[in-house]
Amino acid sequence: MNLPRPAAARCLLPRRRRHRARSPPARPDPARRRTPPIVFVHGNGDTAALWTTTIWRFESNGWPRDRLLAIDLPYPLARDDDAKPQPGRTSTAEHMRVPRRRGRQRCCAATGASKVVLVGSSRGGNAIRNYIATAAARRTVSHAVLGGVPNHGVWAIAGFLPGSEFNGAGPFLTRAQRAAGPDGNEVAPGVALADDPLRQQRQVRAARRRLDRRRAARRPT
Repeated sequence: MNLPRPAAARCLLPRRRRHRARSPPARPDPARRRTPPIVFVHGNGDTAALWTTTIWRFESNGWPRDRLLAIDLPYPLARDDDAKPQPGRTSTAEHMRVPRRRGRQRCCAATGASKVVLVGSSRGGNAIRNYIATAAARRTVSHAVLGGVPNHGVWAIAGFLPGSEFNGAGPFLTRAQRAAGPDGNEVAPGVALADDPLRQQRQVRAARRRLDRRRAARRPT
């Protein structure tokens, strides 16, 4: 037989809380501010495995593992002609979308950071240069580090594979080499670039001048 619970007994029972107690907001960790998220972008025909030992080095120097992301680019080989579809290969526009969607968005979502650092090798550097030239990238990318990137092309011959993104005289690199900053640099303002293409160009020209002087000195008078 079920009897009604007395009113006094009901008053002694603890009431179920409808809302959980809110925890105090977490204080920002200064160490994590010094280690921004890094997205590694591999080169032509390569994979994310390229960066394995690099990530190990970052970890050994105190970088949190969850702030290091190497992405795999689908169909990483460049087209012979960027404007013409080619089976198993990608255009510069398709290649640029992967670091933006897979890399930056995924890294920001995982770490809560508003900006990331992009590190690229070879063709990965082309994708990074292509991306940081956009207004959206300047709001979400703090630094770009390029290594082994053909900023002025693997070759610069108008008649040889003129549509290739590796041709310094082709449309892709010609567009990238146009002055984007107020001081005439090839770098769009707003993102700190560790591998300045203009500096590379000055170094190449200086090396050529030194070589010309040596050749002139060896000529018999």
